[in-house]
Amino acid sequence: MILTELWPIHRETSWMGTPLLRAAFSGKKLNVRTNDNPTDLVAADIKDVRVTLWFHEGASLGGSDITWELKGDTLDLDASCSGLADCDIKFRVQVPRDTTVLRNGNPTDLKG
Repeated sequence: MILTELWPIHRETSWMGTPLLRAAFSGKKLNVRTNDNPTDLVAADIKDVRVTLWFHEGASLGGSDITWELKGDTLDLDASCSGLADCDIKFRVQVPRDTTVLRNGNPTDLKG
């Protein structure tokens, strides 16, 4: 039996710069939980929180799982690939300039 009959091969998928979230945020402090995913944190002249995803998955015998949630003062970002997968993932989070940002509960510097 051929392996691909048991597990379908997912062909190449790309979400390049896909906006995921644009949410009103009135707090002064935001904790961004990155779950070990590369994440750029950027101060911008905006009044909301914006999340953008760069994602590329090559042909694989597996899948991907991408989640994001803004709950209170915590933004939780998670992305992973499973099985025999080749994927690259990166998030970009833009926040208002006057927002203090924590990365996984620790103070961090912002770009921008």
